[in-house]
Amino acid sequence: RFRKDDARSFFYPYYKEPYWSRTQELIKEMQQIADQHGKPVAHVAINWVCQQPGVTTALVGARNPEQVEINAAAGMWELSEEELNRIEEAYSRIFKPSHSSSHI
Repeated sequence: RFRKDDARSFFYPYYKEPYWSRTQELIKEMQQIADQHGKPVAHVAINWVCQQPGVTTALVGARNPEQVEINAAAGMWELSEEELNRIEEAYSRIFKPSHSSSHI
């Protein structure tokens, strides 16, 4: 997945199981929305973060100038309320524990 010197390979839990598979489920939901708009899934993720209450910006990484341009273009449109709800429902279903499950 990532080089050994890439912090994502050892620092962040979302890049390891059991989180990796769950993260992929959420990305699939976001990809469906992205496809409907003809946009990259990164736009959907950035928009979702920026449209959360109290959030004014998203800190996103980029490895080259093309990624900077792609990420910046995410601010040119917004998700609908229905799309925000779809993502939140998927996030809650995938990541938030039920009363009978262990914590994440």
